[in-house]
Amino acid sequence: MALNSIAVDVAGKAAKLFGVDVSEVFSASRYRSTAAARALAMWAVRRKYNLSYPELAIAFGRDDSTCVVAVQKVERAIRTGEPANLARHAREWP
Repeated sequence: MALNSIAVDVAGKAAKLFGVDVSEVFSASRYRSTAAARALAMWAVRRKYNLSYPELAIAFGRDDSTCVVAVQKVERAIRTGEPANLARHAREWP
């Protein structure tokens, strides 16, 4: 499976959880729900496929530093429970 199709598939699942369109996950939108869906998708793809941050950045069309911050945001949410919706979705992720 190609890297971009993996990202789109996972982003679609994350987008559905946060009630946003999958196209928004790949957009420049910084709305909280969109950013949370994007971060969750990046974290899930990295976790499942063990991608490097540069590979993750290519798949999502972002800088690798953005991917680092997004993955750290989800990991922090899992540890602390804040923000609650991100932590809940990450803990329940398949």
